[in-house]
Amino acid sequence: EEYSASRFLEDARAATDRVLDRGRVPIIVGGTCTYLRWFMNGNAGAPKATSEVGATIDGDIRRLIGRPGSWETAVHRLAQAGDLTTTNSLARNPTNANMLRRAIEVVTPWGAFHNLYTCMLNHMDGSEWDYDYDFQCYFLYQHRAELYHWIDLRCEQMLADPRGLLQEASWLLDLGLMPDSSSASRGIGYQEAMEFLMECRKAGGMATEKRVLEFLSAFQHVSRSLVKKQLTWFRSDQHSDVKQFHWIDASQSTEKILEA
Repeated sequence: EEYSASRFLEDARAATDRVLDRGRVPIIVGGTCTYLRWFMNGNAGAPKATSEVGATIDGDIRRLIGRPGSWETAVHRLAQAGDLTTTNSLARNPTNANMLRRAIEVVTPWGAFHNLYTCMLNHMDGSEWDYDYDFQCYFLYQHRAELYHWIDLRCEQMLADPRGLLQEASWLLDLGLMPDSSSASRGIGYQEAMEFLMECRKAGGMATEKRVLEFLSAFQHVSRSLVKKQLTWFRSDQHSDVKQFHWIDASQSTEKILEA
């Protein structure tokens, strides 16, 4: 089942309101840029879909293919909206109109691609959003070398866990899903794990040590690449006149972090 940013917005806002109704303070922890932006900024006034809008978007996507620079612009705009996962696949497949359409539907399932970006980009010049919650936003960062070390270690732990990534990827394959065919199978690590497991199944459930290490290295690489893009996304907030996130060095002691 596909899970869009729009559905997350509805579910997360409803959960937030329930916490507030109990007199508590909700704390949202996570880092998926698309979902963070939607949770804070709402749906940007995007209109609901019509068959006419859908046909227009299909036509626009067809015109992107073959026009110099246009495909790269669309991929860049998806990244600006926070979709840092699909953009890697789109960059490698500059004629995959179906993939681009699915990505647009996840970011803005009503198909209001142009309207969403126009509204979002109009607020990147430092103008303030009219927030309906009193957001207090913090971004805990680490120095890159230290961060990459922990990412590599975490990838190893996820593969070593008997109920971790490989089991979940195997379950997706058993459901009949193929790598890069849905939001679940396009997730960081899942596509690589599914491709690796498909090779293993063809080889009778076996894999050489070299192939396992190659898979681990690829998983670590895409994970570091995603984090690098996330850092770029959060840094764009730092260059805005109206900063949403207060940056805190996570390598400090817990006491200093709480004081920050």
